[in-house]
Amino acid sequence: MYFMGPSKTFVACKLLIMEGHKASVKFGSGWKKFCAASGYKAGDVLIFEFKDAKGSTIIFVTKYFN
Repeated sequence: MYFMGPSKTFVACKLLIMEGHKASVKFGSGWKKFCAASGYKAGDVLIFEFKDAKGSTIIFVTKYFN
């Protein structure tokens, strides 16, 4: 998977999806690099958007401003 933030830089990140009784999603390697490149920090509320969930490996990430 690749995350793309406001800087339009693609960063490869692993997305760990656990299915079953306790379904969860965790970010693996590359997440810290992506946050540093995008200027995101702990406490930011982020929106994750798939343009084409079936065919794309790119997840667009934007910061939510209330």
